[in-house]
Order: sequence, then C-alpha cells, then structure tokens
Amino acid sequence: MASGLLDGRVLHGHRAPLHRVRAGRQARLAGTLTRHSPPARDGAIIAPDSCELRGSGVRIEGEHRFSLPRITVWELLQDPDVIRQAVPGCKTFEEVAPDTYELTAQVGIGPVRGSFKGKVAMSDQEPETRYTLHAEGSGRPGSATGDAVIQLADDGDGTHLTFDADVTIRGAIGRVGGRLLTSSARGMARQFFESIERDAKAAAQEGAAT
Repeated sequence: MASGLLDGRVLHGHRAPLHRVRAGRQARLAGTLTRHSPPARDGAIIAPDSCELRGSGVRIEGEHRFSLPRITVWELLQDPDVIRQAVPGCKTFEEVAPDTYELTAQVGIGPVRGSFKGKVAMSDQEPETRYTLHAEGSGRPGSATGDAVIQLADDGDGTHLTFDADVTIRGAIGRVGGRLLTSSARGMARQFFESIERDAKAAAQEGAAT
C-alpha cells in the first residue's frame, strides 16, 4: 500500500520486519481503542444504500460507521490478514507486487456457487482519506471486474466510511435476479465491516492483556 502498511512498513526505502510491523499495529490498536471506544450507535451498519443494475453491470453505493478512529480504520483496511479474514468466503489473500494482491474465494449467490481466483490492486491512495480498488476474478460461476472508491472521514470519535463501486458481471452469476444480487451485496458488505470491527476489538483486548 502507498502508506507502507503491507507485510512490512516502508521506512526510508526499506521494509521493516513483518513481526515488528504487526506488533506495533497491535499496540496502536490497543491504545486507540482504549481512548476511543464509544458504543456503536443504532443503524451503524448501512450497506449498501443502493444497488443499481446496468445490463451486465451493477453499481453499488453504501456506507458504514466504525466506532474506531480514522487512523485505526485505515490501518485495518491496509492489512492483508485482516482483509483475508473479513472477505466472506476468502481462502487466500497474498501480495504479489506492490499494492497488488491475488486471492481465492468461495462465492455463492443463491443457487450459483463456486470458487473464484482474482486479483486486487490499490491506487490513488491518500492516507487516512481515500483510495481506489480495482478487482477482477473468474471461476466456474462466471467472471467479474470492478472499481471502487473508498473514502474515510471523521465522525465524532468514530469514522464514517463510504464506498462507490461499479462492477461488471458475466456468466451464470450475472444471470441471477437483481433483487438477489442486491441482497447478496448487502450481506457481504455487512459481514466485511462487522468482521473488521471485531478484529480490531479482539486485537486491542489481546494487546491490553499482554
């Protein structure tokens, strides 16, 4: 990632060892969650607000409020281990080039199920503020390509995240009904954000106990 928060932090052109980076991140999570841990307000998960079908394409917009400071949310979204655990059905998520990852996942939308292999690249990064994701993947259920803009903003002691994605879908997975695609997108987004928040709180508790 441009911020250097990959499998090692970029410091003056060199990566720090992986264990030092993760230990430092865990300590920061423990500290920030101790200082910033308001209860999540009702309706904290709002994802997505809309899902618009455009032929073989789908536009998805949504938002989520984290009860975490913005720097913590940013670091979590840059952590490959966090992403691997948060993406529904994700089996592997590995860096293959700077800001570029390959993943495998088990995907199911209604009766259409199967494994996917894909690639995700991050660009246009403004640390703690926004970045763009480009993703593409294919498998037995079909194929998909898409771009998403993710933006972060302070919201009291928490963080307001918004995303705007355009996805083109082909094959069997693209032939399921629009309502089913919408509900599946909503469920996957909710699972992703909830998992990230749980990961942060668990890391904070573990760090505080050591």
